[in-house]
Amino acid sequence: MLKSNRNLFVALAVAACVAYVACEDDDDGPTTPPRPDTDPPTISAVEAIDINHVEVTFNEPLDRGTAENTDNYLIVTSGAPEDTLTIGAVALKSGDRTVSITTSDMTNQQLVVFIDGVRDQEGNEIANPIQRSFTGTNDLDTTDPEIAYSSPANNAQDVVTNPLVKITFSEPILFQSLIGGTTWSSTSGNVDFTANTEDSLHVTLTPTAVLQENTLYTIEFTGIEDLAGNEMATEELKFTTTDLAD
Repeated sequence: MLKSNRNLFVALAVAACVAYVACEDDDDGPTTPPRPDTDPPTISAVEAIDINHVEVTFNEPLDRGTAENTDNYLIVTSGAPEDTLTIGAVALKSGDRTVSITTSDMTNQQLVVFIDGVRDQEGNEIANPIQRSFTGTNDLDTTDPEIAYSSPANNAQDVVTNPLVKITFSEPILFQSLIGGTTWSSTSGNVDFTANTEDSLHVTLTPTAVLQENTLYTIEFTGIEDLAGNEMATEELKFTTTDLAD
């Protein structure tokens, strides 16, 4: 009797395993494809950092060109729309979700930011203005500038030997501090380069001669100041040039 029951138990266990595997196989069947992203970005948060800086965070990564267009932003005093802040610059920070807006002096009253024309990385655009209220601040500007974006990216590989190195800062900088505080070097020595900017926010560094292939280069930024005299912590941008023999 015991042997018979044991055989029945084994048979039931095998049947259960077969049913489980069949269910698992069903999970590998046809699935509904994900819905294409057709929604424009929305505002997740707005924060006044100091008297001259506002950060707006979005729900998804943004297209850099439209995100940094100052014409796509308007900041007004709540209840007094004729009182607007002058927007001097907009920089898309690392992660592509947060913009740093440099403004004229604000106060610690209610403000409203209006945004349109900004696209996400799928091309969906904010066609109708969106808005978010926030509380301003009159705290002094003690915000240090940062490198918000670089091309090539830090630690990039296979970079061409005649690169145009593009840097975006989180706010306008004193260009002379960049000239005096930037070095470009490799194990073979320093690299001569030129620096150009049109707005003190976006900077292009160009080597005056072709770089060596398959070589690690370091660009060091020291003592870079914003327009209020706040100094950026020393930062490095490293990249390795391509091996032309490959």
